[in-house]
Amino acid sequence: MPDLSPLDRGALRRQLLNDRQAWILTPQALEAQAALQARLLTVVEQLEPMCLGVYWPMQGEFNPRDLAVLAQDATGCRLALPFARRAPVEMHFREWN
Repeated sequence: MPDLSPLDRGALRRQLLNDRQAWILTPQALEAQAALQARLLTVVEQLEPMCLGVYWPMQGEFNPRDLAVLAQDATGCRLALPFARRAPVEMHFREWN
């Protein structure tokens, strides 16, 4: 891959984000979301975690919220979201319900 200038990388990133946000509204994206959710639920059920760390989706990312609730119902696990601080730099998870 050729080196890109910072301006080229920024433009490429914006274009890719726009493309992802447009794609997430398509029927193919809904099918992909459902398929990934089903597969991940199978894995979570096998692992039986005590606590499952998830994230809040942004800008067309995979949405794990329904999966998290299904996993909680299936395994009784607690749910947690990441919490980050800039100073001092640290990240940990906080319980979410």
